[in-house]
Amino acid sequence: MSGLPITPHAFPMGSRAEVRLTLDRYDKAVRVDLRTWADFKAGAVETRCATKKGVSLPVALLPDLLAAVVKADALARSLGLLEEGGAEG
Repeated sequence: MSGLPITPHAFPMGSRAEVRLTLDRYDKAVRVDLRTWADFKAGAVETRCATKKGVSLPVALLPDLLAAVVKADALARSLGLLEEGGAEG
């Protein structure tokens, strides 16, 4: 598959960082990468770079990851941690 990496979503974590969900290729295998990106300053230049904080999974585990997130969402709602209808801000 060409056209990788693709980042279908990024979660802002303040003004200087974000968590990116990316589909990418590593060592000929397609991976799902969920990683913190942060702003770093090199002299006068500031750039956003990937950090070591994150996880990379084989793309074949994407359905399992989705099922786990759905379970976590249902649990958080049952515990009153999330309101119905949307994300908390």
